Amino acid sequence: MKKLRLFPKTFLYCLCLITCILLIAFVLTYYLLPVKYQEYRDRELKKNAGSLVSELKDMQKHEMESYLLSSRIALGYGISLIDENGKTVVSKGIDISIMFDEKDDMAGTWMEANAAVKLKEYSVDFTTSDGRNFCLILLASMEPVEDAMRVILSVFPMVLVICIALSVGVSYLYTKDIYRKLYTVISELEQESSEVGRAEHEKLRVILMASHELKTPVTAVRGMVDGMLYQVGVYKDRTCYLQKCQEELERLSDMLKDLFNIAKTWKEESEKEKSEFFIDELVSQVVKPYQIIAETKGVLFELKRGSKSKVTLQKELLGKAISNVISNAVQYTDPGKRVTVLIKSDRLIIENECEPLQEEELAHVKEPFVRGAAELSKKNCRGDDGNGIGLYFVDQILSICRIPYHFLTYEKGMRFIMEFGTKNKQ
Repeated sequence: MKKLRLFPKTFLYCLCLITCILLIAFVLTYYLLPVKYQEYRDRELKKNAGSLVSELKDMQKHEMESYLLSSRIALGYGISLIDENGKTVVSKGIDISIMFDEKDDMAGTWMEANAAVKLKEYSVDFTTSDGRNFCLILLASMEPVEDAMRVILSVFPMVLVICIALSVGVSYLYTKDIYRKLYTVISELEQESSEVGRAEHEKLRVILMASHELKTPVTAVRGMVDGMLYQVGVYKDRTCYLQKCQEELERLSDMLKDLFNIAKTWKEESEKEKSEFFIDELVSQVVKPYQIIAETKGVLFELKRGSKSKVTLQKELLGKAISNVISNAVQYTDPGKRVTVLIKSDRLIIENECEPLQEEELAHVKEPFVRGAAELSKKNCRGDDGNGIGLYFVDQILSICRIPYHFLTYEKGMRFIMEFGTKNKQ
């Protein structure tokens, strides 16, 4: 696989994205804080002024001063209470003297005061219960937000450095994780693609080999039929050669049947869904007919069960593979000898007593249409009637199910082992 060059690009992209988000958040805070703070102070001024006026309406003039100087609502504000004659009744925080009829001077005075000490003012006129008019003025300092803005600007370089450092760390970890997952996915896709390519190549190879193998019985039958038709030489004995034609046709039928099973297995590879089941239960179902066949042939058949093991696999396909192996073991074991099926927690072992294969034969035993090994199968349990396709069929199924297997010799004959392991176990 080509080396991926996405890591630096992805890292820089994430770093820039996180840094931009942090900077935008900082800028928004800097510009929105004064606006929101001013809105908050406006609401507070209006609310507190209304509360104070509602209390002052029912008071005498001499009571207003003591109330305004002691009220908790008035804490934190500059307060001025001016009567209808322009006389300041109460002044706390700032001494202001404004006449009601001097509107321009009053406005100018408040503008100068606001500009000098950065105050926010709110005034409200009200009439007491005895008919007197007053003006209540509340002043709120805007210095807290100004101080906050100065602090924000002073710490900005340090915050920026910290944010960039955090962005680098987070971007690196995130990019590394994404890169690892992406690399894994791409590796798996390439592996699957390679396996699919090998499988398609294998299918093509089998089809070509099958075409070649099928020519042999067809050519033989055609030659014998032509000889009998024209009564050439030995072919005048029609009874003898009709029997040979029948044998060749049966061989051809068996090969076509095996090829059909292989093609069906290829089709089922993408259609069969996995399911959970116990291995010992599946094997117990598969061996029942072969126990009867073994008893009829005089072959000893022994089934040994170990601990129960649940797996998640294509049950029907696996059953076909087990059936094929056991069938061959029974078919090619001589009377008086033994076939043993041993079920363990992580493996299935099938043994039959026969003449073992040689090492050079074992090297090609699972290849289709290998005549050298196939012709020996009748005495050593390969079990494909001379066309060399039996174990290839099993190999295809176990490859689909991803089950490792071993076909080995032992002191009494041949041993077939299927490994289920932890990957397929539940």
